[in-house]
Amino acid sequence: MDSWIRDLNLYDHIVFWDKETDPNLEEYRIYKSLDGGNSWDIVASGISAEATQYTIRGMLIQSNSQMLLSTVSVINGTESSKDITKDIHGERYLLDWADMEGVSQFKIYKGAI
Repeated sequence: MDSWIRDLNLYDHIVFWDKETDPNLEEYRIYKSLDGGNSWDIVASGISAEATQYTIRGMLIQSNSQMLLSTVSVINGTESSKDITKDIHGERYLLDWADMEGVSQFKIYKGAI
């Protein structure tokens, strides 16, 4: 199943997913692998079948490490495959502007009103 992770800070992360539609869904589980997916350890289990996100607290994930996360659904006692959770880095913005002759780069600033 597809899942995504967004870092809140260095140690806290939100994992989110699309809700499974199977009426026999029992729970969600989150696993981590420190060896590129060869072995997996449970991070969280018993996550409500109604949930679509889970906050992991106190776990350092370094961008240069081999740590992987996977979220699985459990239906009739059987886990879904361990697909790798995708990274979401901060907020994404779609920017669009007209072509400008002679301009080779732009600087983009973000501010609050």
